[in-house]
Amino acid sequence: RISFAATMRGNNRFVAVAPTRRKAGREKMQTSCLRGKTRIRNGLAAKRSNLSLRRGLTLIELGVVMAVMGIILTVLVSLYRQFSVFKSTQDEATMLRDALLFSRSTAIRSNDIIYVAFDLDEEKYHSYRKVREQDEIKEKEVIKERSLSAANSLVAVQVGSSNRQDRGKLVVKMYPDGSSDELMIFLGPGPGADIKYTVLFSRYGKAEAAKGEKEPAREDSTYKENLEDWQ
Repeated sequence: RISFAATMRGNNRFVAVAPTRRKAGREKMQTSCLRGKTRIRNGLAAKRSNLSLRRGLTLIELGVVMAVMGIILTVLVSLYRQFSVFKSTQDEATMLRDALLFSRSTAIRSNDIIYVAFDLDEEKYHSYRKVREQDEIKEKEVIKERSLSAANSLVAVQVGSSNRQDRGKLVVKMYPDGSSDELMIFLGPGPGADIKYTVLFSRYGKAEAAKGEKEPAREDSTYKENLEDWQ
């Protein structure tokens, strides 16, 4: 009897203690959850506080943004220059005038004849010099062949007092002494269209890209006389 009573008392203690342990475990778990939620709330509050305080850009971030914008702008400008489709008639006239001046100056520097070739059917032009290589005469490029944009055209070309030529091919020579044939190049929005710009190139290198259809002006005699000093 004594041993059975002790066992019963022991079992009663076990039965009484077990619910207490479960309750303590639940309370401990709830406390841990509350601590975790508190930490999360504090972290979110700290992030919101940092975001609300940081409303501008740092100097480093601003520098990076400016550098990226500069690279993008450089690429866009390069694309604009490469694709002739964006060129206006005025741009084409200016580039053609500069090409003639460059060919003339190359003839003076190299003491060689430079040939400027126009293809009126294909709306192209380029310049070159003739070089002898191994008993063979070859054309060495001075200005790469360039096509006018679809919105522009070589309406006609006139050399000296000859008639205007509006089709086929034409070659003009630039001589080492700085002289060349008098040249008039008429540009417009398309073949046979109205002339929007005229490129005038005189015998002794005066060049102009004039608006509309123009005739060459008389050369100043002093310009011709002082040509060697100017060179």
